[in-house]
Amino acid sequence: MGYWTFRTYVSPQGEEEVTTWYAAQTPTVRAAFDQRLRTLWQMKPQEWRDPYTKVLEGACEGLVEIRFKADRAQQRPLGFYGPGRMEFTIVLMAREIGDRFEPKNACEVALARKADVIRYPVQFSRVLAVD
Repeated sequence: MGYWTFRTYVSPQGEEEVTTWYAAQTPTVRAAFDQRLRTLWQMKPQEWRDPYTKVLEGACEGLVEIRFKADRAQQRPLGFYGPGRMEFTIVLMAREIGDRFEPKNACEVALARKADVIRYPVQFSRVLAVD
């Protein structure tokens, strides 16, 4: 049995960030992402730490990155704990290249999306199924 509910950011146009990203990925990336979410889904909150996740600081404070490597790239879905108890919402799919996020404005965009989800959770997020 899992502990967590995962949510995905939904744009004002109704696009689900994770679903769109997922469909464009290779089978290797999709499998690694699925495995990481299944692992986190079963973990207690205090177990969410490196190498699985990292709480971000500085310009990205308030965000958490999910960490996994696939297709020779450091994949970094960005999100936050919430908006409800035992929920984690992924707001931006990023990659880490040389200690920097791609896209370059990943933290700025992710923090703005986080604010939207917190203000209007039903409008800006949906439950993401984890099998």
